[in-house]
Formats: sequence, structure tokens, C-alpha cells
Amino acid sequence: MDRASAVAAFSDVTLLLADGEENLGDLIAEIDSETFDAVDDLETGLHNVLPREAIGEPYQSEGDA
Repeated sequence: MDRASAVAAFSDVTLLLADGEENLGDLIAEIDSETFDAVDDLETGLHNVLPREAIGEPYQSEGDA
């Protein structure tokens, strides 16, 4: 899927984050990749554009205790 199609497909989706809300289409538009060959590619791109504060405890990874 190309980025423009993904942006259009998700432009009406709002993500509820730990620190507010973001439009999923807007976040996808910020990803550098022009195409996504698999869902994992899109997921990785989203992880790179989400603000750090969006995922809960600031700067804490899933592996931290």
C-alpha cells in the first residue's frame, strides 16, 4: 500500500494516547516510507513518529520493570 492510500484510509481514525489524541492519517503522513509492503512496516513507521509521551510512562520501554 502506498502512503497516500494509507493516509486516506485512516484519516477518520483518532488514536487515544496516554498524553492526548492524534489523528492516525496525520501520523501516517509523517512516516518517511512511500510504501508499506506489510503491516509490520506501517507499525514500525508509526512507532517512529509517535511522541514518546504518547505511550505511557515517559521513556520506559515494555521491558523495563
